Amino acid sequence: MGAVILPVILIINFILYLFDKRKRWISAVLLLSLSATVALVSCFAATERTMAAVYPFQGEKLSLTAQVLEWDVADYGCKYLVRTVGNEEIPNGILARVYSYGESAADEGDLIHFSSVIETKLKNYDYGRNIFFYAFAGEEPIERLQKGESIRGKLMQLTEKLYDPPVLGLIQGVLFGEKKNMEAPFSQMMKQAGLVHLLAVSGIHISLLAAFFTKFLKALKIPSRIANLISLFMVWGYVALAQFSPSAVRAGIMASFYAVGFFLGRENDSLSALSAAAILIVGIAPFSIYSVSFQLSFLVTLGIVLCAKPLTQLFNQSCLVAFLMGTMGRKGEKIIHSACVTVATTLAASVFSAPLLLYYFYSLPVWGILAALLALWAVSPLMILAMLSLGFGIIWLVSGWGVFLIAANTAAGLAGIFARWILLVSKAVSQLPFTTFDSHEIPVMLCFCVVLVLVFMMTHHFAKLPLPQRTIRAKCCFSGCVLCFCSVMIAHQLAGASVLSIFSTENALILCKDEQAAVLGDIKSVYEEQKISSILRCEQVDSLELLFCDSTTTDKSYGLDTLLSEFDTKVTVVEPQGALYPHIQKAMYSGKMVAPQGISARLMGDITIRQGEDGIQIFAAGKKLLKASENYDIIEGSVNDGYDAVWESGNWNLEPCQEMGLFSILREKPVLKLRMDRKAGTQNDF
Repeated sequence: MGAVILPVILIINFILYLFDKRKRWISAVLLLSLSATVALVSCFAATERTMAAVYPFQGEKLSLTAQVLEWDVADYGCKYLVRTVGNEEIPNGILARVYSYGESAADEGDLIHFSSVIETKLKNYDYGRNIFFYAFAGEEPIERLQKGESIRGKLMQLTEKLYDPPVLGLIQGVLFGEKKNMEAPFSQMMKQAGLVHLLAVSGIHISLLAAFFTKFLKALKIPSRIANLISLFMVWGYVALAQFSPSAVRAGIMASFYAVGFFLGRENDSLSALSAAAILIVGIAPFSIYSVSFQLSFLVTLGIVLCAKPLTQLFNQSCLVAFLMGTMGRKGEKIIHSACVTVATTLAASVFSAPLLLYYFYSLPVWGILAALLALWAVSPLMILAMLSLGFGIIWLVSGWGVFLIAANTAAGLAGIFARWILLVSKAVSQLPFTTFDSHEIPVMLCFCVVLVLVFMMTHHFAKLPLPQRTIRAKCCFSGCVLCFCSVMIAHQLAGASVLSIFSTENALILCKDEQAAVLGDIKSVYEEQKISSILRCEQVDSLELLFCDSTTTDKSYGLDTLLSEFDTKVTVVEPQGALYPHIQKAMYSGKMVAPQGISARLMGDITIRQGEDGIQIFAAGKKLLKASENYDIIEGSVNDGYDAVWESGNWNLEPCQEMGLFSILREKPVLKLRMDRKAGTQNDF
């Protein structure tokens, strides 16, 4: 198909070029269509190379050899990210996740051999990271064939010698994008403060690294053009250390365009560089477009490119900033200008990333600009000192001279000061009121915007009006604001009170009502657990009334223990079988665990859950909801009372009538909403 499309578009472009080559739109059409065609052909080639080669082995047990790229310890054992090497069945260079119940058998860079069942039915999230199959080794042993430490692995081990938690997790996140040593409380603090992007290698890190090495080479009397090109070797080496994450690759491609353009004496165009980076990444790895990292990186960069400079100029020209610049001297002027740049850049990035953050994570930080203003200045000295500490540490390991160990520890200690400052800012900002804005609060945000518009309309030429008209304007503005605020709050309370919202994931059903919740089904991946956790937090649920696992074994319940560790659960119903059952027991803080046989529970007012012959039966508001397939994708029962049932792609798509109220924008849409008279209140009968 790609081979057929390519010559057709080439012929069309050639005709357009002959038709009139003086018009700029002809060149634009030529460039866009050629780029799209090349990307399309690359997509076909990459898809054929990977998916078509892997899909025939769905459900089969294979013996594979692979190289470990990264590994992590889970409650049930270990999980690895590997790249296939030297196999006859599956091509080389394909990424996969390997899950094992045993202890860690290999480190980063090692060559391993394992036998496992292949699972190729993955989500686009995995494809976006170029992961094309899962391998469930289970209790099968993983054999290490060859010891092979990578440069990244050696540097990670060196950081573990030089730094202690929690500084260690932040240093590894800033330098390598590695988050496994970042403790959950600190990671949550940085997320609430809007600084979690520092733990992923992106444009900030690449630009700081490129600027540092360019200045260093200039100090050695190397011309600027040559210095920029030489710094690209360090940039792409750093991208390789970050394991070629989409955000790092995007920044590396843009830095390459800047350096080559400067060397050729051409004007830099950020939008062109950004577009070229998108075409190259998607052309080489088509499924990268589904990666959250790819989407956030390009949206944030687009916002910075389009809006950062105009916003900076606007802030610099404001009365307050102009007054401060005129009274604080040159140093003060530079500090204020840097603050304006930081605020403008953070504001542009926040606005452009807000839709994606609400869509994927159901919340966004409120005080991100304040946190950036207080903490971003520390990233540059942190990176420089951390790199110096690693450099001195490498020299010490090679030479054995103690003076370099002292220098490495000294640089590490100074880097730790800046790291602790970032953590301190994260903690202080995360404890401020209204730290996060949840997606269900979007009506409140719209109300706030309307209030701002009313205030602006009231103050427009307010001083030129006579006193009676000022009074009328003030009264109208106050009345409009009160009416808007009260209407939104009343509608929000009425829409959410005594309403059962039912959400669906791949293997589970989430029942939420009046800040209480129950989870039914199984949780078979960490990604599904994260989605369920986001839904529960968006619904303001702090604890679970019931967690009901309907699987006959816990062998594939990889996210069940994680959810139990995050949410206090009153009753957990799970079959006492499978390799993960001990880990699920260990994850429970409180509550009780029972077997599912003959269970009947009444909770959240008027919801009855029973274990029947056909699986879990749910009765709510006079309606019976049945599990009609392997997953909870289909809901059957009485759906005629106020609901329209539409069959779409093998699923019932239940659309509530308009009188049920409007759904919040950019949030996980419930499969079903039921109005219930009784308030939430749980009664368990076991």
